[in-house]
Amino acid sequence: MVDYALEEVIQLLNPNKFFKINRKVIVNIFSIKEIISHSNSRLKLVIPHLELDEVIVAREKVNEFKKWIDQ
Repeated sequence: MVDYALEEVIQLLNPNKFFKINRKVIVNIFSIKEIISHSNSRLKLVIPHLELDEVIVAREKVNEFKKWIDQ
């Protein structure tokens, strides 16, 4: 647990390794096992050992995410 908003946390992290995919989740590029097309032009990420049911890239973040992942 940290006493920062997610927007503050993402500013502290290396932008080459971490990306805020939606309002609640920041992912590490090395933790992503698979990227799957999902409904409404979104992407679903497979991240081993993560306790969330689904890890979805927000529709408005998909293009930026694709650029980040291809870096």
